[in-house]
Amino acid sequence: MPDEKWSTDEAIDRAYDDFISRVPDFVEPYAHGIGLIRPSSAAWFPLVNVAEQMLPAIVVSSIVAHSKGTEAILITPTQLIEAISALSPAESHPTLKHVNLAAWRRLVAVAQESDCELRAVFLDQEEDTLPEYLSTAFMCALARRREEKNATSACEG
Repeated sequence: MPDEKWSTDEAIDRAYDDFISRVPDFVEPYAHGIGLIRPSSAAWFPLVNVAEQMLPAIVVSSIVAHSKGTEAILITPTQLIEAISALSPAESHPTLKHVNLAAWRRLVAVAQESDCELRAVFLDQEEDTLPEYLSTAFMCALARRREEKNATSACEG
């Protein structure tokens, strides 16, 4: 429903439950993100979520048919636009940061302008491995995210 808004925590929880009902046997990943892969350069992940942001994870999972395990799945710009549209009602929530939507919009813009592909990556456990062409970029983005979370925790504590 295009005019839907998820402006409360309860609405976010209901949306999460709705998406969960669409993906049988969904298991929340340890980490997840979407990356850009160019033929002649390293992969790039603008954002990797670590044990957080599960609504974006289930939204993408519902589109690319991922339910559990470590996996790197091709996602087209059209599918990513679908994920953006599906998650955009969360923008009405007054306190949530929408870092995934911002990252996804950047990825769509770049993917539509260049010869590259997008991969939705789900890491089931911290020690799992990814294909080599994704591993370094994903793990670097994962490390950046951990550092950001640790800095935020230190400032709040």
